Amino acid sequence: MPWAEGSYVVLARAGNGHITLETPGGNFRLKHVEDFVDLLVNDPNRPPDADIVLAVRGSPPDGFGLPEAVFAATGNRVWSPSGGDVDLTRVMRGKVKLERLRLSGRDPHWAPTTSTAGPDHFAHLRPQRLTTNEYSVRFTDDEAVLFHRLPATQLTADPAGSAAAPLYLPTQELGVVPVRDFPAIHVSQDHTLAIDADGLSQHAYATEQAVDQANAKLAAAGSSVRLTADPEISLTFTRGDTLPTPPLLQVTPRFLTRSERSEEETCRDFAQMVSGQLRASHVVFRVPGRVSTGRISALDTAEVTGTHHLAESLAEVADGLTDPAVTGPSWAAAQIARDNRGVGGQGGAPLPGREYGSALSYEYVDDPRRDAVTRAARQTGINEGAWAEVGEGYLVQSISAADDEGKPTLAVNYAKPTASNRSHFGYHFATVVLASEDGQSQLTLENHARVSRNKAEMNAAVEENLRSSAAQLRELAARLHERARFAEQVGADSARQDALKSRARLADLLVTAREARDRGASEEEQNRTFQQAARAVPQAASMIDGKHQWYFRSYSRRPGSRCTSPTRNCSDDHASAEANPLTLVVLHGHAVSAPEHRFIPFEESGALADSAGYKLDHLAEHIVRTGLWNLAHGLRLPSVRLAGHGGGATDLDRDLTMADRIRDELRSRIATLLHDRRATTTADAFTISIAAAVHRADHQTRGPEVTFEVDHWRNLQDDDLASEDR
Repeated sequence: MPWAEGSYVVLARAGNGHITLETPGGNFRLKHVEDFVDLLVNDPNRPPDADIVLAVRGSPPDGFGLPEAVFAATGNRVWSPSGGDVDLTRVMRGKVKLERLRLSGRDPHWAPTTSTAGPDHFAHLRPQRLTTNEYSVRFTDDEAVLFHRLPATQLTADPAGSAAAPLYLPTQELGVVPVRDFPAIHVSQDHTLAIDADGLSQHAYATEQAVDQANAKLAAAGSSVRLTADPEISLTFTRGDTLPTPPLLQVTPRFLTRSERSEEETCRDFAQMVSGQLRASHVVFRVPGRVSTGRISALDTAEVTGTHHLAESLAEVADGLTDPAVTGPSWAAAQIARDNRGVGGQGGAPLPGREYGSALSYEYVDDPRRDAVTRAARQTGINEGAWAEVGEGYLVQSISAADDEGKPTLAVNYAKPTASNRSHFGYHFATVVLASEDGQSQLTLENHARVSRNKAEMNAAVEENLRSSAAQLRELAARLHERARFAEQVGADSARQDALKSRARLADLLVTAREARDRGASEEEQNRTFQQAARAVPQAASMIDGKHQWYFRSYSRRPGSRCTSPTRNCSDDHASAEANPLTLVVLHGHAVSAPEHRFIPFEESGALADSAGYKLDHLAEHIVRTGLWNLAHGLRLPSVRLAGHGGGATDLDRDLTMADRIRDELRSRIATLLHDRRATTTADAFTISIAAAVHRADHQTRGPEVTFEVDHWRNLQDDDLASEDR
C-alpha cells in the first residue's frame, strides 16, 4: 500500500444516495457528506497527523467529493481508489478476524488528495526518486570537489573597461560543490549509484563493481568513453543494521578521442562521439523474450527516419484501427521499415503529431486512446516501455503535426495541451554509460546545442552595454585599443593580446550600434548593427565551450522516472523540450556499409591496396560490435560471405586466393578486438565463408577485389510479423 504505517483506515460502502460507515461500534447510515466528515474528524481514535484511507466500496468516480471534504477538514493526506473499486475480504485466523483491501478494475490504484482540488489520479505515475542528504563523505583533500555543476551565465563588468564606461561581458564558470556541503543527492534503490540532485553535474558516484561492469559493456559496445573511479572521494550510506554500505567512488568520464576531451556539442553528434564516432543506425524494440531492430537514418538535424511512420501506426492503435494485441517488437520494426528514405526532413513522412500526441495526453483521467497506446508501448519497448542498456542510447523524437497549409510543424505539443507552447527540439539523443548493480537505475552522458540560449545571452550583453551613451562607448573603445597596443608593444602573451583586441573590436561595434539608435536609423540598420555586436561578444567573453558542457543525467525503473516517459510531469504546466515525444532505444554503428562500399581492394600484383587495411578494420569493428550485441541477446553471431573478383577474365583460383587472404586478415582483426574487449567468445565462432562469384552485386567495374555481405541474424518473428535487419 502507498500510505505510511499507522494510517487511519475508514471502511464504508456506498448505496443509493447514502454511505454506510462501518465501525467497530456499529454501522452508521449517512446521507450527507458533512455528517460523514464530522464523525471522522471527531473520532477520538484517529491519530491527528496520520494519513487517512477512504476505503469506500461502490463509490462513484467523483467519490461524492469525500476526499476533498476530508482533506479540507483535517489537512491530512487522504487516499481514495481511482480507476477501479475497493474489494473487502474478511477471513478468520483462529479467533482473529482479518480484513483485507484489494483494488479491482481497469487501472486500479490509490490516489492521494493533498489539496482541495481533489484526488491526484496520476500520483502513482509521477517521478518517485529516492533523494537524501544523509550520507558520509570520505576525502583526503579539504579542497576536494564533490560535484562540478554546469554553469549559469552571468553578466560582469570586465576590468579592461573603466568606471565611467564598463564593458559588460557574459562569463561562465563551472559550479563547485565542496565536499563539506552535503547537498541532496539522488540514489538508486540498492545504494550503488548516486548523482547530484540540485543541478546537472559532471560527477557521479558508484561502487567499484558497478563501474567495472559498465566499462566492460562500454568496451563491448565499441564506445569511446570509459569511466574513471577516484577512491580519494567516496560516499557511504548507513544500512538498517548500522553498518556502512560499500563506498561509492567519484566517477568521471574519460573520452577516448584524439584530444582526450569531448569534441562535440549537439546531442546527436555527442552521442555519435560517445558511441565510437559511428552514426545512429538502428532502433531497438525489446521486451522479455523478444527483440527486433529497425534501420534508421539520423542524417537530418531534426527528423530520424521511420519515427513518424511508427507514430502514425500508434495513432491508429489509439483510434481502434489496430488492435493493441497485435503489436510487439517485430510489428514496430515493420512500421519503421515502411520508411525507405535515406534521410529525414525532406518530405515524404506522415504528420501524425496531433493524433499521436493527443493519445499521450493526461488531460483526462479516463482516456481509452491513451490506454491503448500505453499497452502498445509496453508490448513493444517504446516510451514508458523503453529501457536502454549500458552502451546503448535513447532517442526522443518530436512528432510533427500538419499546420493549416499541410506543412510540418512542432509548434504545439498535443501531449501536454495545457502547457504553454513554444519552439521544440526536433530530437534528443542520450547514451547510457553506467547502471546500478541491480540494473534498476542508470546514468546517461549527454550534451545539447545551446544556440538559442547563447543568442539570448549575447543579445542581453549587447543591450546592457548600450545603456551607456555613445560618448562613453567611444571612450571605452579608445581605452581598449590603447591597452591592446600596449600589450603588443611589451610582448604580452598572444592569448592576452587576442583578448584585448576582441574587446576593442566589440567596443567599436557597440559604438556603431549606439549611434544608429541615437540618430534614429532604419530598423534594418539598427538590427544589423546590433547583431554585428552580438556576434562579436563570444570572442571577447569568458565562456566555457559548449563541447565541454556535457553532463550526467539519471533515470530509473521507478514510476515516471524513465527517459522522457510520457508520465513524467504529466499534469504540470511546464513546456516540454520535445513535442509529441516518441522515445526509442537506439544503437550506433550496427549498419553495414552501403553496397557500393562493400569491397576490399587489391593491386593488380595481388597485394592488398593501400585502403584495404582501413576497410578491414572497419568491417572487423562492425562484426565484433554487432556480434557481441547479438550474443548478449541470445541471437546468432553475424556471418560474413566473401567473394573474390579478378577484374578481368575470370580466374577462380585467383579469386579464391584473394578471398582466403581477406578471411585470414579479418579473423586476425576480430580476434584482437575480442581480446581487447575481454569477450568470452572467439574469432572462430564467427562464420566467414567464401563463395565463387563471377558478377559483382553492384554491377560496377573495378580492379581486383573481394566483396562481402553480412547477415546479422535478427529476423525474429512475433505475432506472425517478421522484422528483417540486414
